[in-house]
Amino acid sequence: ADELILSTDDTTLGGPLGVTGATFTFECWFRTNSSDLQYLICRNSSQQYGGLSITPSASQIAWGGNVTGTTLVAEGVTINTGTWYHVAVVVSGSQAVAIYLNGLEVASTTWTEWGYGTPSDNITIGSQHYTNGLHRYVFDGHIDEVRWSNIARYTADFSSSLPESFFVNDSNTKLLIQSNFTVASEP
Repeated sequence: ADELILSTDDTTLGGPLGVTGATFTFECWFRTNSSDLQYLICRNSSQQYGGLSITPSASQIAWGGNVTGTTLVAEGVTINTGTWYHVAVVVSGSQAVAIYLNGLEVASTTWTEWGYGTPSDNITIGSQHYTNGLHRYVFDGHIDEVRWSNIARYTADFSSSLPESFFVNDSNTKLLIQSNFTVASEP
């Protein structure tokens, strides 16, 4: 799997992983080939990192950062290799945080402090951009329909209304990556 590194001066992307008080939703579909720790999205700032990771062998999904030491962990979740899942993290300005897997809330909390980095720090999809250009916890599988919104798109379970088609780019969408193409294999 290859990772995607985004560099931006758009402060609307800076807030979600770096500023206390931001309201946003990060969501994507994923299918993993590994049961090891892997990052779906990460922001790095001089070995200070945070983001959304999965560890299928430990039945965990985690959202958090290492600066404040605040991490929300959904435990007891089943993530099988070769199966597609929808995951969403919703953070409200009041710092209510929830993780949804296939439309079901699997963890939630309220934080008084969360965040690290600045809007100019890299956002990496598919690994943890660790330091000096190194990557670790590389995602092994497929990530699709990555959407970052500046609103709380979900406030309750939505398993009966999981997105069944491609996400659309609306006024609240700040990042949308759709992998709707076929890549030829190398010879």
